[in-house]
Amino acid sequence: MNDFDELTYNKFDAFKHKKSKKRILIKDSDLSKSERGKGIISQSLGKVFRVFDESNGKFYECVLAGAISSPHKNSSIISTGDFVEFIPIDYQDSGNDIPLGVITKVFERNTFLSRRSTGKNPYEQVIASNIEKVLMFFSYDLPKYNKRLIDRILIACEVGLVTPLICINKIDLAMYDDYVEDFYVYEKLGVSIFFISITQNLGLDDLIMSLINKRTLIIGPSGTGKSTFVNFLMKRPIQKIQEISYKTGKGRHTTSYSRMFFLPDGGAIIDTPGIREFGIWGIEKSELALHFHDFDEFAKNCKYYPCTHIHEPGCAVIEEVERGNIDVERYESYLSIYDSM
Repeated sequence: MNDFDELTYNKFDAFKHKKSKKRILIKDSDLSKSERGKGIISQSLGKVFRVFDESNGKFYECVLAGAISSPHKNSSIISTGDFVEFIPIDYQDSGNDIPLGVITKVFERNTFLSRRSTGKNPYEQVIASNIEKVLMFFSYDLPKYNKRLIDRILIACEVGLVTPLICINKIDLAMYDDYVEDFYVYEKLGVSIFFISITQNLGLDDLIMSLINKRTLIIGPSGTGKSTFVNFLMKRPIQKIQEISYKTGKGRHTTSYSRMFFLPDGGAIIDTPGIREFGIWGIEKSELALHFHDFDEFAKNCKYYPCTHIHEPGCAVIEEVERGNIDVERYESYLSIYDSM
């Protein structure tokens, strides 16, 4: 169970309406007289946000002020990892063990991982911000790793200025280590790859060392072992675990919201709900090829510029795909993403 749920918001709301049937609005003049704190969003749950104030080591459960200062006008207003300014509220009868607060300001993000939201009016959905690494967490089987999904997240990492890592769990299910060859293409791109088995305690030391004293977002499909891995890192059962569905071969969601955990040995991780698709945001269709760096060496030799590397005569990229110098799966992934944009 999460540390706080919708009841928290109800308690907060009850506090705000305690002396009036009408909503009590907090004016800027009132806020200016209050002592402000600074912290980082460690979890969001609907209208309630958990903020950690490093200066005093306390967590606060906060809501947004009626008027909030934010530089993020065209994306998620607030996300896990954001640095914020808030007003602590001293209200002993709130029925909450954790102090309350009101967020008044969100600061600029240094780094982020975002994607295109689903729905009729898509926008930039920021999954997490101010992170240093993104750990793409997949499994060898049940469910099988998805390289096209990896390719999409790699692009988002480059756009958001974060370092990508790839982890393949459940290697104990493999008869041979042929999966290693399947990831040579990413090694050539300079991406660190970790092959592990949490149940067999294989390959975990190097992976854990790469996360110490870093702030890392963990992302991947449900059923790959993300929650089990979080429990392993935290050295206690802190996240729920569910078995995969053997009818569909896919995992069931065990994490509902992005949540930050501070590691016992230093650093922090942000666990996220399982994903099955990932829409690209932040680049134009014509810029997509620039994010496929296995094309870089050859694209300069294309007959025409700019070249989409799809249909143009004299395209050096297409020629190198046919010669086997560019991975066919990566090229097909490029075509798939290009069409989706």
